[in-house]
Formats: sequence, C-alpha cells, structure tokens
Amino acid sequence: MDLLDNENPQLPSRFSQIRRFPQAPSIDKVLAPYQVLSSIGHVKMLAAGGVVHAEVADRMIGALREIGDEIASGTGLVLDDDLDIYSAFMRRFAEKVGTISERFNVGRTYETWLLTDVRLWLRDAIVHTLKRMISVRKHLIKLAVTHEEVMMPAYAHMQPKRREMLSFFFLAADSRLRQDGERYKNLFSGVNLLPSDLDSQILLNQPLDRSIVASSLAFDGLTVNGFESIPDLDFLIEFSSCAAIVGIHLSQMAGELLLWATQEFGFVRLPRVFALENDFFPGRKSTQTLEVLRAKSGSLGVKLAEILNQLKGLPFGASHETNEVLVALNDLVYNLDFVLELTEAILPALMFDTKKMSDASDLDMLNRANAIEYLIEKGFAPDRAVSLVDPLAEYCRKRKRSMSDLAPGEWAEFSPAFDHDIYKYVSHDDTLGNNGPRYEVMNQALANGGQLLASDEAQLVAISDKVKSLTVEVPSPTE
Repeated sequence: MDLLDNENPQLPSRFSQIRRFPQAPSIDKVLAPYQVLSSIGHVKMLAAGGVVHAEVADRMIGALREIGDEIASGTGLVLDDDLDIYSAFMRRFAEKVGTISERFNVGRTYETWLLTDVRLWLRDAIVHTLKRMISVRKHLIKLAVTHEEVMMPAYAHMQPKRREMLSFFFLAADSRLRQDGERYKNLFSGVNLLPSDLDSQILLNQPLDRSIVASSLAFDGLTVNGFESIPDLDFLIEFSSCAAIVGIHLSQMAGELLLWATQEFGFVRLPRVFALENDFFPGRKSTQTLEVLRAKSGSLGVKLAEILNQLKGLPFGASHETNEVLVALNDLVYNLDFVLELTEAILPALMFDTKKMSDASDLDMLNRANAIEYLIEKGFAPDRAVSLVDPLAEYCRKRKRSMSDLAPGEWAEFSPAFDHDIYKYVSHDDTLGNNGPRYEVMNQALANGGQLLASDEAQLVAISDKVKSLTVEVPSPTE
C-alpha cells in the first residue's frame, strides 16, 4: 500500500474503542511469557554453576518451554488459591518437574525475577514504540514531499501573519518525533541491563555467574550496584516520561489538524470511514477521531503522574508498591501504542484542500487582514475598517499589484487614516518562488529529514536484531 492512501484508508485494529483508551491486558498476561524466558536463562546459570546437573537442567528447561506453550495457547496459569502470577508459575512448574523445583530459585529472589521480566517487557515495548514512530515519520516525510508546493497561512495568536509552506508543518512534526526516538534509544541501553542481585548471591557458598543469564537474554550487562537493583525503578519513570512527551507532540499535531478540519478553515478532512456517528444527531458525522487523538495523546501524562505518585514514598528495600506501579505502566505502554497506531492510520488518509490553503495564504489576503487591524487600532469600528479596505484590495487585484507596493498617496485616496506607518503592517514576501530562500531551506530540510530517517531506521534494525529471538507479542485484551 502506498504511504499516502486516502482512497483505501486502513483503520487501526482498535478503532471501535476509539472514544476511550482500550483496556490493556492484565499485567499477569503481559509478564507471563517473560517469566519463561528469564527462567530459562536462570536455569542455564544454575547448570553452569553446578547447582543442578545438566540432565536436570534439560528437564527444567523442557518443562519451562511446555509452560510457555500453554501460555501462548491462552491457558491461564493463575488459580483462585494462587497469590499472584509468580506463585502460580512455581506451582505449575512443580507439577511438571516434582521435587527438583526446590532448586529452581537458588541465586535469585522474587523481586529480581520480577524486575528482570519487567526489563524484558519494557525492552520489547521500546523497540515496538520505535517501530511505530519510524512508520509515523515515514508518513510525515511523504506528506512533506507530496505537498512541497503548497502554501498555507501561518498564524500567530490565531491571526494570519505570513505565508508559509505546508511541508514545514510535517517536517516540524517529524523533527519532534525524531527527538522522542532519541530519548527512547538512549533509554534502551539503561533498560537492557540484568539486575545484579548481590543480595541473594552473598548467601551462596559459591556465587553464581549472572553474566550467563545476561548473555542468554541478550542483555548488554548487569546493573552496576547490585544492592540498588530492587529500589532503582528510575527506568520506569523514564519510559513513562518519554511516553508523555510523545503524547504531547501527537496531541499538539492533532489539535492543529482538528482546527484545520473545522468549517471555518476547511483545509483538511478525513475519509468518512474515520468519522464517528454522533449519538445525539444520527447520520451527522464529526471530527471526533482527531478530537480523540488530541485528548488521549495528551492524557498519557496522567499515567506518568500516577506512577510518580505511587513511587514517591517507596522504601529503599522491596515493597508491594512496585506491583501496583506496573498496572499503571501497563496501561501507559498499551495506550502509547494505541495513539501511535491511530496516528499511523490517520496521516496517510488526510485529504488537503490545497487550493483553499493557497488562497487563504495569498499575500494580499494576509495584508488585507493586517490593514483592517491597522484601522481598528486607529479607532475605526471593525465593519467600517472592512468597508475601507475591501475597495483597496479590489484596486490592487485589478492592477495586479501588492498593497506593499502602493504609494502613500494611493493609500490616502481610500482613507486619510492610512499614514506612512501602514508599511509596518503590510509586507512583500520575496522569500518564496522556485528559487526563493525559503524553498532552498525547505529542500535542504527535506533532504536532511530523509537522511536522518534512514539513519534512525538502520539503528532500529540493529537494536531489533539484538533481541529479535526473544521478542514477545503483546496479548490482546480478549485473549
């Protein structure tokens, strides 16, 4: 499918839930596959350290893979008598291997197991988020290239001030997402570390080599201070903060598009398949899709605030609050993907009325508004100011001249109120045209945007390849 396709738009998979944030799958379902992965790595370490014989390790790993198959098939592990997903996992593991399960958690604590799984989960979430963002950026660059000849009015304080190129809007949005991607790439290196868990290691006669677990799970290494592994949850805050910033950027872009989609502007519209039925006026379509994108993207910051509030009183040691934080984090991860998926679907479906945008950005149309504002500041009533400026605009149109080219005497013919300072209000834009400086800047920006996108995509491929064999698909809410 072409990147820009408003003839056959593709709706997001969760479009039916667009009026609210989709319900994320339970944290138990999300973490279950990672329990298997981290446990296989742990058993390999136990075998290397002589805690279990090789044949016992093979039996353990076989049982773990069977549990993984059960999870993948949708079989739930948690029963009514289980405290949580980890006690359920241990019960099911003991059912399969018998008494040898007693050696299973030698050298790791419950908290280390949990945080290892969380780091695996967020590692996947970062990679998936970066893939979504690359896709959105491809659409933005394509829109910028497609509309590089389109002019639009640029506004300041909701007043038209000058002509601008539509491409710059998309390039600006791409630049912001590129910075968001840099934040997530920097965060990846901090997340992709295995908790050292020195607390459990010092209880062993012979400490185990946790670098074996790190290598097995494609971690880049171990956390530096093993005693800090449990209380150090900064990476959760950083992920949530990055998500909130992405949400702000998407919300601001959606707000601009929503304004352009109003009848007053009429610059852009979406295919009818994106329009939602109005509950109070059946048959009337609305711009709710863009409203939802604006509102829901901005709401990601609410989850950040919730996570910060839950962590603010967390003691230095292990605490139950860690589990509570994961529920809010799960909602944030799932719905960050939701708003990116929605943006990914909306951008190629946008239909621009480029003639209306170009007409609205006509230099003398902008100068007309500035001349009216000039007279109003001189004390004229708005309707009187309009009646004086409209004949002047017609005068320029017939003579194919710009208001900025008129002599002082010509201004005075329409009203003596026009003084020499009128030239501060009207302008002659000579930065456009096929050889104008603004075109040169735009062409350079397009080239830079394409190069940076290609570079970022290559970096993402390298990151993805590192963890590809361990990537877990996120379950849907109905699974």
